[in-house]
Amino acid sequence: MGDLINLYGEVSASGTGTLSLKSDLFTNEVTYIAIPKGFKCKIWKVDVSGAPALITALVSKDGGSSYVTLKPLTLASAGQLSEEERSRPKVVLAEIRGQTALAFGYSKTTSDTTMVAITIEICREEEDG
Repeated sequence: MGDLINLYGEVSASGTGTLSLKSDLFTNEVTYIAIPKGFKCKIWKVDVSGAPALITALVSKDGGSSYVTLKPLTLASAGQLSEEERSRPKVVLAEIRGQTALAFGYSKTTSDTTMVAITIEICREEEDG
């Protein structure tokens, strides 16, 4: 079994960008999570609330120079949306030492606040937990 990490972020600006994420496990905000070689990151839950937004899980295999979309989640109108994976989470495998990163992007048309809460798990690649 790996470590569960709760991440939180919010964005009030319109446009596109990368979410700054907070957690009780680190002191500063981060824009990505580096996944060590031999580990995997499972995305268990994403909650989006507030203003409409497109929130996208992004994966980089080159240390953050370029990202590919893993999973988009659209909050079409103001409110709340939750996506929870009970048995088959989205998984990001670290293939290259220090090069794999997970980030969350946003796209918004309003300047109202959108809040995001994400639960991820980081565990050894051979573990099932």
